[in-house]
Amino acid sequence: MKKQYNLYSKSSYLLLKISYIFSVLFCERSHYVFASELKLQSYETKIIERSFLSSTKTVIDEEQIKKSKANNLGTLISTQANISVTNSAFQPNSLFLRGGDSGQILILVDGLPVYDPSTVQRSFNLNSLNIKSIKKITVIKGSQSVWYGGQALSAVIKIETLPKIYEQNNSVQLVSGVPNRNNKLPEKDNVLRENLSGFVSLNKSVSEDQSLFFNSDYQISLQPSPVLNSDFNYHKRQNSFDIGYIRQNESKFYIKANRYSDRNEVLTGVSVLDFAPLDTLGFVTTNDIQQLVSVYSDSTVAFKPFLSFGLVNTHRIFNYEVNSFNSTAENQEYKGVIIPVRAELRVLNEPTTRVDIGLSYQKEAMLYEEFKQLQADKSNEMTGVFTKVEHDLSENISATAGVRQDKDLNFNSVTTYQAGIDFGGYKLEYATGYRLPSLYQLYSNKGNGNLSPEFARTYTLSRDFKLSENLRASLTFFETHIENQITSRTDPSTGLLKYYNNRTITKGVEGGVGLQISSDDYLKASYAYQEPRDINSGRWLTKRPLHSASVGYLKQLNHQSINVEFVGRGERQDQKNGFTYVRLPGFGIVNISYDYEISSALEVFARANNLLATQYEESYGYYIRGSDWQVGLTSQF
Repeated sequence: MKKQYNLYSKSSYLLLKISYIFSVLFCERSHYVFASELKLQSYETKIIERSFLSSTKTVIDEEQIKKSKANNLGTLISTQANISVTNSAFQPNSLFLRGGDSGQILILVDGLPVYDPSTVQRSFNLNSLNIKSIKKITVIKGSQSVWYGGQALSAVIKIETLPKIYEQNNSVQLVSGVPNRNNKLPEKDNVLRENLSGFVSLNKSVSEDQSLFFNSDYQISLQPSPVLNSDFNYHKRQNSFDIGYIRQNESKFYIKANRYSDRNEVLTGVSVLDFAPLDTLGFVTTNDIQQLVSVYSDSTVAFKPFLSFGLVNTHRIFNYEVNSFNSTAENQEYKGVIIPVRAELRVLNEPTTRVDIGLSYQKEAMLYEEFKQLQADKSNEMTGVFTKVEHDLSENISATAGVRQDKDLNFNSVTTYQAGIDFGGYKLEYATGYRLPSLYQLYSNKGNGNLSPEFARTYTLSRDFKLSENLRASLTFFETHIENQITSRTDPSTGLLKYYNNRTITKGVEGGVGLQISSDDYLKASYAYQEPRDINSGRWLTKRPLHSASVGYLKQLNHQSINVEFVGRGERQDQKNGFTYVRLPGFGIVNISYDYEISSALEVFARANNLLATQYEESYGYYIRGSDWQVGLTSQF
């Protein structure tokens, strides 16, 4: 443990020194060179988007985020980007996209990889992110390992939270509501008192090109048990804050520190009859993630440099006391550290040809204890070098290709490739990618030190259609092969779950349409069908729906708006225990939100998730049993 804390403190000090040096070298230079030329539009620096042009993207902008009134990020991306989000008894929640899971989807927050290196899939609870501070979300589907590294095997989700320099708005939001219920409500005053959230956002311009910002969020909730016909309730609490500094004219520099933490009561019981979850009392999980990121970029100079340094420190505790539900106490503690460093340059920027190169370094560390007794103290370091070339063959045809070489301490070096062509609106892409086993999968009490890295090959054909000025559509066919996909199954010799390598193939099609009915009405819909198959067993991969769909309709009136969403998920297969599988029926839910702008400084709103109180099974034995209502107000000053 001492080693871990020393690593964290030294890394923090080093990062702060580097950030300060870059602020002096680059930001001060930019200030004096460009101060006399500053105009409002110069603050809107165009960020170089270095992802592959042949990849398919979904963008959720700030207006969509605000109008949805979604109470968490998981709800938002499931409705706006048609990503399957599944909850179970333990956090974090799981994401599924094109056959991939949370461990194969990289999440970047303001350029920093965000996950807990001590979790099974290098994931974290999406809902701990403060959705009210998010300005933009970009989902890049398909393997992006060449540019973003091994975690980006199935997709990249880029989340931006930084405020605009020239906006000086401060806001306070208060929300209360009633969580999912099945006609069994405690006293109303208790419900409202136990389900509250508050959010404060401050953005102060200290000069025409500098800004300070602060966001803080606090939530408490009394969640009903997901066990069918249960009267249990579980307390949950989470809070977050971020604070930062931005300096931006033609170049941009920012440094941001943030923290996410939560404390949740969860159920851990399992029925001896059908292995379904059972209620328990006294099991508490706590999660704490601290982050520091510093980024410099400049799109106005020849090389368009991008430099980033980061530090992520995580701490998880599972604590289970002895009581009538449990005869054995349990205490597990996990600590993790990530140190990512990244540099990008554009070495050629001709009208028809662009060449980008980059270097990356990342260190992961995990410490695992039971009752303060050390069980594992492991780390790994990964270095990568990568490049990408884009060439416009004609006005309607462009090609792109890239290659990446990665090395690490524990496995052999790996080379990945990506190539694509865009011809007349058709996009054809081939990509390879790889992902190292997580430290948890290698060294935890369920670990397997003989695991091999996952390796993927993806093929994608997509077409964007502009059917009219107000009607757009898209269609994508994809196929993903993953060798050595890491899955869990019961070890026959011990009866315990262990991690093993497997082989999978997922084939599917996605489609979407967007219609601007009028200046005040917008409709969008998406649908996906996939066949995610485990080649070794012949079964469908667990928790991945064969069919998924989402529909959204936004109606804006004078000072008010109505947003209606439909989310549908088809049949899924889930694991009942280590040997038995079950099929879960599909479901469809309707969400609705309404907001009214009383004045430029005051807005009231309401939202209902699962408006029709549809009862459905998210994962085996984990039921959503009713609607979720919330009301709130936002004041700007």
